[in-house]
Amino acid sequence: MKRRSRAGEGPVKGRLGKTPQPKGRIAPKVQARAKLSPATEETKVARLTRELSEERKQRTATSEVLHQLSGSCGDLDGLFDTILTNATNLCQANFGALFLRDADAFRLVALHNAPPAYAEFRRREPLVRSRPLVRMAETKQLFQITDVRAYAASNPADKDVAAFAKLSGVRTVLAVPMLKGGEVVGAIVIYRQEVRPFNDREIELLRSFAAQAVIAIENARLLDELRQRTADLSQRTSDLTESLEQQTATSEVLQVISSSPGDIEPVFATMLKEAVRICDANSGGIYRVEGDAMRLVATHNVPPPYAEARRFSPFHPGPKHILGRLMRTKSVVQIADAATDPGYVERRPEMVAAVELGGVGTMLGVPMLSGERDGEERHRSGRRTHPHRAGHREGIGHVARGPTALARRAGGRRESDRFEIDVRTQ
Repeated sequence: MKRRSRAGEGPVKGRLGKTPQPKGRIAPKVQARAKLSPATEETKVARLTRELSEERKQRTATSEVLHQLSGSCGDLDGLFDTILTNATNLCQANFGALFLRDADAFRLVALHNAPPAYAEFRRREPLVRSRPLVRMAETKQLFQITDVRAYAASNPADKDVAAFAKLSGVRTVLAVPMLKGGEVVGAIVIYRQEVRPFNDREIELLRSFAAQAVIAIENARLLDELRQRTADLSQRTSDLTESLEQQTATSEVLQVISSSPGDIEPVFATMLKEAVRICDANSGGIYRVEGDAMRLVATHNVPPPYAEARRFSPFHPGPKHILGRLMRTKSVVQIADAATDPGYVERRPEMVAAVELGGVGTMLGVPMLSGERDGEERHRSGRRTHPHRAGHREGIGHVARGPTALARRAGGRRESDRFEIDVRTQ
């Protein structure tokens, strides 16, 4: 039985549905890659090759500066030259300058490839007070002048820039401050003799060179401090060593005194040996004062001809002779170079004998005083002409006190006897 429609119009015909088809994935549209022309490919390769070359040059320059920093030993001039040369070349500038801050100005310390006229001008006038540099010191920011001639024309009061532009032919300038602890300590400035601004890569490169220059300055400062501390420590060590040597020498002399009561000869021998040693001398002698004459009574390492000439016959030292001066003043006397002393120049026999027979160079005489009278006096000298330090004179004084005390106790010594000790360096 057929079904009728609701309106009674007849049987309802069945509707056949469409068979569903499985949806497939829509394949993406493939866009054809644009084919580069041979000329474009060649340009790209050239650009990459240039960038690689610049990167290698930059690494080489940085390595060179770092190597020099590690072995510079405080040689700032050489480091500044290296930094400035690399900065100028890598940034494709014509020449460059490195300045250090000097109060309210900048002092030129390095110059690379500058025009001769400008180099000579800066040699005579190393201080620069141009407005751009002064403003950079205030702002602590780099500056670039694209056209120096245009800047000079619009800033006629800035005489330094006007003179600079005329001498150097510069058109474009880039200056980067050297900053240490937030303060400007200097600047690296590079120049082009054409209107061509420096790009960002070149600016950053110059910043890195400025940082290296600051490191060099700080390293030099630290090295100077280390050297000063080392020198101070060495001086203190030397002073302590010298003091110990003096005390040791005095102790040895006192031991001889205690073991040889009344016998002054072994005391003189020990004293001369110690005086020569602690004073870095070559030889020495002791002279007995006999009225206004001198007689050599003890020696240490004195050349035999000179010792023989002085031992057996007293001599009368003239007023210009070191012993004559010592007798008169009763104070320490030193002659830096006996060969230039007036006594030798005038060919006085005692000085001729000292220089030509004794090989004397530098001479030092120290009186040995007992109360108001002269006691033993010592005198050292030598062909080496280096003045003796105050510590040497003090050391001789310490050594001399022992024999002076013994002389007062020695039964065979007259209170009127006086002695001179002569120590020589050859």
